[in-house]
Order: sequence, then structure tokens, then C-alpha cells
Amino acid sequence: SIYLDPAVVTFTEEGFGVKKESGSSETKWSAVVNACETTEHFFLYVSHLMGYIIPKRFLRPGQAEELERLIAEFVPAGLNTTEITKNQ
Repeated sequence: SIYLDPAVVTFTEEGFGVKKESGSSETKWSAVVNACETTEHFFLYVSHLMGYIIPKRFLRPGQAEELERLIAEFVPAGLNTTEITKNQ
């Protein structure tokens, strides 16, 4: 599936980019309407139906903290932290 293909994600002060074999995209932080963090993932929503799932296990050391900082500084809604259990 195109949605599950491996991707390289980059984060900057302007936004984040996703590069896949099939193409690439750039998203400005101002376009992110909601950002959530769990113990295992970041969820960056660009609408109530569409978003990006960033598994923390694929981030380099220090990158999760940098992403938290960028979201707190540039996403209007800030960062929501959520505890999700497997039974929910």
C-alpha cells in the first residue's frame, strides 16, 4: 500500500517533509490542526480525517525531543499527550 511504504520524514522550523519512492510532500506547521503524542507514536493531523503517524522507534536519538519542541512552538493547538492502552 502507498500509505505503508517506507518514508523519510524531516522536521524543520517551517514544517515537515515526507519523501517516499512514489513522491514527496511538505506540510507547514500552521496546517497541522492537532498533534498528539503517545509513548510509541506522534500523530500529526492536517484535518479531522487525515494525518501522519510517526513511530518513535524510527526516530534518531534526540529527534523525538526536537519534534516535541517544534510542535509546542509552531503548531497552534500545541501538543496533546495521551495514554492509550491496548484495551481501549
